[in-house]
This record gives sequence, structure tokens and C-alpha cells, in this order.
Amino acid sequence: MKFLHIGLMTLMAGFSNVLAQEEANAEDVMVNIEGQDMTMEEAEAYMAAKEKMGGAQQQREMINLQVNYDLLEEPFADLQDFIVFEVGETATLNYTIHNLDQEETYSIVGVSGAVLSEVDQRNVANLTETNITEIVLAPNATGTLRHKIDMNLTEGRYYILPLLHVKDKNEVKRVMSNPFKLDLINQSISIFDPSFLSIIAVLIALVGGTVYLYSNVVAPPKKIKKKEAIPAKIDESWLPDVHKK
Repeated sequence: MKFLHIGLMTLMAGFSNVLAQEEANAEDVMVNIEGQDMTMEEAEAYMAAKEKMGGAQQQREMINLQVNYDLLEEPFADLQDFIVFEVGETATLNYTIHNLDQEETYSIVGVSGAVLSEVDQRNVANLTETNITEIVLAPNATGTLRHKIDMNLTEGRYYILPLLHVKDKNEVKRVMSNPFKLDLINQSISIFDPSFLSIIAVLIALVGGTVYLYSNVVAPPKKIKKKEAIPAKIDESWLPDVHKK
């Protein structure tokens, strides 16, 4: 009986380890959502965004486009990792869009998007909806465009979900491209920053003024009274008469 109990405990411990290992490996598993390869974390954010942006036509299978982009400011960044920007900076998405359809012609007419909190996938902001000069993509054609995103958010981690506004026949649909992960930090201060230099100038002026005030008002230097010189009397008695005055 004792051996049976030990055996059951060992089996349960092994099963728990297997489950823990599967959960750890799940974070690295890539899934395909509507034609896009994503991590499980990105897929959750993607689907959460779709739910929060109800009414938008985001089904990629309805519009046969291949959408890729990189970041102009970070051309070698791995979009699977968090990309660091400072508050107030601008990120430029450099899109390459290929029409995979053999018959349909599509037009790109605008851009927008959503910003989700990394913590709870809550929609914290929307990217400004911007109309662009129409980009017509005939079957098998490729087009490019740039989408500027101002990082006017508080410090923190976010998912950025860009949207392309695509005209299919006479209907404009919003197509979501791959999200990217943003790590937004506060601005660092440069020694050449005008505001920083002005602070230094004020501090120097304050220190200089304090030293001058203390030296000339609070503790003025004491004047030393010079003693009048007393002429020395010279004994000439030992000199020969020819040298006496």
C-alpha cells in the first residue's frame, strides 16, 4: 500500500511537470491568425482589439493582401520584441503591400489604428485616422506607404495595432496588419538641450550672486590701517669728516 501511494505521488508530480513545461512552451508557439503568424500573446491582443473595434471589416481572407512593414527609425528591430521609444517621439511604419488576388483591384485610401495596454489589453488610445493619396493595387501589384505615429502616451508598455483602409469595389474596409510591441520610456535629458542649459545658467548665476553677496555685504573684507613709516636716524659719528653731510 505504501509503495502504491509513493507511485501515485510520483506520477502526479511528473504530470504536473509536464503541464508546467507545456505552459512554458506555449509562450513560444506561433499561431496563424487570418494569414498572419503571431505569438500567443500577440494573438490574444489581436483578437481583443477586433472585439473592441466592433463593426470594422478586418477579415483578411476577404481581402487578399500581403501586408508587411518595418520601422523607419529602427530598421533592424525585431518586431517580435518590445521596441523602445521615448515619449513624444514619432514612429514611422514603412509599409509594403502586395495584392495577391488574381482578379480584384484594391485601393489603399487611409490609415488608423488602436493602442492597447500590455497589462490588460484595454484600448487606451486610437491612432489618428488619416486619409492618404489613393494607392491603386492591380492584381499582383505592389505598393508602399508610410504611416507616422506620434508617441503621445504615458510611460509604459503597449500593443500598437495599425489599420489600413482598403477600398474593395465601392466599400471601404479596415484591414488590421501585424501588431508590434512598444516599450515607451520618458525622455532622457541631453546636455545640449536648451532647457537643460538654461537651468545650468540659472544655477551658475545664483551661485555667483550668493558668493558676491557674502563677500561684499555679509562679510566685507577688513581694512588694514597702514602705520606711518618712522625715518631711521643714522649715526654718522664714525664716518670720516669728508663723508659727513
